[in-house]
Amino acid sequence: MKPEHSIDFQIQMAWQSIRKLYNEVASGYGFSWAAGKVLLAIDVELGTASTSLGPKMGVESTSLSRLLNKMEKHEYISRASDPNDGRRVLVHLTEKGKVHREKAKAAVIQLNERLEALLGQDEFRACLEALVRIDSAIQANELNADDLRD
Repeated sequence: MKPEHSIDFQIQMAWQSIRKLYNEVASGYGFSWAAGKVLLAIDVELGTASTSLGPKMGVESTSLSRLLNKMEKHEYISRASDPNDGRRVLVHLTEKGKVHREKAKAAVIQLNERLEALLGQDEFRACLEALVRIDSAIQANELNADDLRD
């Protein structure tokens, strides 16, 4: 099978293209798409535990730690102990972070609207549903490494 005929290849290529596009948009605002993803993952009202950000975003903790340090330095976020559990650190958006969060959110919405216009509503929804089903099947262990071994 040629790589371009496999679904994983097409998903990876599409994601790389989307990520590149998002990075171009984010660089115009002086930050990266990775930072935008963090801004979107943080609960605006309550903040989000730093330990739950990585799993929400599919990012390794070491990469996330560096990114959070950089974002705090540039005043997009602040970190404070959780008042209900001193062992946890909550990440909150600053006013600057909230402004940039809205820019990231707008980019995501615009991409979805443009893709829906390009593909048509039915094909867009079918694509989205298929990707959700693929992820759900893997998460529910309906597809696993043992299934892929001879």
